[in-house]
Amino acid sequence: MFPSSIALRESTWMYPIVESVHVLSLTFFVGLSVLWDLCLLAALAVMFTSGFLLFTSEALKCWENGAFWMKMEFLVAALLFTFTARRWYTQREGADPDARLASVVAVVSLALWTGVGIGGRGIGFY
Repeated sequence: MFPSSIALRESTWMYPIVESVHVLSLTFFVGLSVLWDLCLLAALAVMFTSGFLLFTSEALKCWENGAFWMKMEFLVAALLFTFTARRWYTQREGADPDARLASVVAVVSLALWTGVGIGGRGIGFY
């Protein structure tokens, strides 16, 4: 047994404080995940509608544009990752949080969505 665990168990105030911090952080994390998913669904609808309109205004230019295809590849990868791996990680029950896995999920997600943005920005310059 660790001395800190004994002190925590025997303290009048430390256990309730640590437990409260734990429950609040869990609630915050789950709440943000739900909000993120709901926002993502609405944002996806707006993004697809506006993107389709932009595409139709210059369909031939986009079709022949390497940056457009890079964006589409990143978009497909980002959506697949978001609705599979990221969703699996954020919605798994009873699993202990793994900081390394959380970091990998976050970095991959950020990299994929950054690729979408860079590809989109590159369309005008290609």
